[in-house]
Amino acid sequence: MTETREIPLRRMPQQVRGQQRIHKLLNAAEQVFAEVGYDNATTNAIAVRAHTSIGSLYQFFPNKEAILKAVVLRYVEEMRALFDQTLTREAVEALSLNEFLERLIHGLAHLHESHASFRPLFFCSQASPEIAEATTELHSEIMDRVDALFATRAPALSQQQRRICTRTSVAIFQSLMSLAMDLQGEERTLQLHEMRTLFLTYLQSYMPESPAAL
Repeated sequence: MTETREIPLRRMPQQVRGQQRIHKLLNAAEQVFAEVGYDNATTNAIAVRAHTSIGSLYQFFPNKEAILKAVVLRYVEEMRALFDQTLTREAVEALSLNEFLERLIHGLAHLHESHASFRPLFFCSQASPEIAEATTELHSEIMDRVDALFATRAPALSQQQRRICTRTSVAIFQSLMSLAMDLQGEERTLQLHEMRTLFLTYLQSYMPESPAAL
């Protein structure tokens, strides 16, 4: 598994108040990057959105590039933390397939909701090199995790068939999650439920239902 990396900062805050200022700045940066794009975003605009001074911003970040790297890293590490809780052998062996999917889908939906402004930027086809690199790295890690779980729960599959199932699962999951997150309220809830139903049917053809895992 990829090691967790610390958010690059000019100065590491020691108090809770300082840490809260960092998160406030990163939240503001997500919104500004998503609205106007990275190239058109400015540190002044980020500071204004965060309701803080430009001097306060520069206490922690030397430039806009450092802010982008911090935003990307925070998103990636939060997703990795979720995977550490859900895409593990220990976690899935204790759950039915239905429970496992419910936990994974709910967790990812909550993560995307928490970063609704940044999500389109992260998955944009014209993303910055920093974002593209992080996306590629995270996708590769997801593929490896899912492949390992298929190997554990469906040992009869050949390596080739396992990789096919992994690619299929990841691609469909990402597409359906993106579709659901573009909806609101009850429509989103129903779409996520439909997503779980689809994956339950697909995975049951390869894996036993109880105990179950992906």
